[in-house]
Amino acid sequence: MGFKREIILLSILVFAFSLPGLTAQDKKFESLKAILEKSRKKISNIQAASYEAFYKSDQERDDTVTIIKADVFFKKLPVVSIVQSKIEGQWLSPDTVFFANYYDGDKEITISPRIKKVKIFNRPAMLKGNIMGQLVDTILLSDASFDSMLERLTDFKMKKTEKIGGEPCYVFTLYFPDNEYLTDISTTWYISKNDYLPRKYVKRAKFNGKKDIRTIQFKDLIVNPNLPDSLFTLSTFPEGYEIERPEDRAKKKEAEPGLLELGTQAPDWTLKKADSTEVSLSDYLGQIIILDFWGTWCLPCLEAMPELQRIHEKYETVTVLGASTNEPANADPARFARNRDITYPILLNGEKIIHKYNVRSFPTFYIIDKDGKIIYRSEGYGDGTGKKIEEVLGNYIDQ
Repeated sequence: MGFKREIILLSILVFAFSLPGLTAQDKKFESLKAILEKSRKKISNIQAASYEAFYKSDQERDDTVTIIKADVFFKKLPVVSIVQSKIEGQWLSPDTVFFANYYDGDKEITISPRIKKVKIFNRPAMLKGNIMGQLVDTILLSDASFDSMLERLTDFKMKKTEKIGGEPCYVFTLYFPDNEYLTDISTTWYISKNDYLPRKYVKRAKFNGKKDIRTIQFKDLIVNPNLPDSLFTLSTFPEGYEIERPEDRAKKKEAEPGLLELGTQAPDWTLKKADSTEVSLSDYLGQIIILDFWGTWCLPCLEAMPELQRIHEKYETVTVLGASTNEPANADPARFARNRDITYPILLNGEKIIHKYNVRSFPTFYIIDKDGKIIYRSEGYGDGTGKKIEEVLGNYIDQ
């Protein structure tokens, strides 16, 4: 069968190169389309897979390099977009940390040996944005047509065959137009010449001029193995580990005090800026303040930043203050914000004052009026958050 597949693809390539009136680049593009179409069909037939994944994220804007090596298993369920998964491996950078993650389509279980803790979450679907999700939600799960991707190309390069994990692979790089956030966007594919499935994928781009390179490589790939449902959950937990269940977190949250009441005086505080200048809330009396408790590690916080920047620029009487909180040792939140064209003041070590404001999740927003009283507070960020903040500001300013 492998020989027959090679003959079929060779026939397509020979036909492409024999087409009259085509330039050498046109012929290469026809070859590229033939390889990608073959790969697309193979990917669309994947219902389950197992592989050893190597993941590397090199983000110059944060000076961070994340490296993970893990054994990954996944199986599609009949319900659309639901994928069971099991991941066991270790972070190799910045620290060596072992972990395990299970998702059965209903509950996610994470095991952290370093802190001897098991966490259980109710999840209607696999989280795709975090690192665990990126190890499973790869190009092996994408059976969408490659046509739209090819239509967006600005250029491409076919490269020499390269072996990945012993597999000889077609190698090509696709280049795409810049968008609102990214420039110099490209993806390099390594597709096996034997089964036309991807063995490596590298995405490169620049965010505010800083490189962002993400690589995932597949080794010992097995397609459509028989994976029992029991593989994707745990019935017993490691002895001596703390077990944190959803109901435990709910009870803990209920026991915690809620956000400060509307109309109450906002507690004063003093924090430092990146230049070590100390500022206090009382310094801003007479102004309307939006106090944002955020972190560079918090995706919803980052999604909120452009909206806060827009509000900061729109209202002359409003000052946005971003209190960076619970940052890792190597983080530079002020530079992080600058790289995202954020110009409102960034305050450091917000964890020193979160107890004053009963902050339980991130981001948390407070709007404080000219007299220092709280006129709005909320937790989290969604599609309607910015609109609600502007509504509160508009009502107060129009008084």
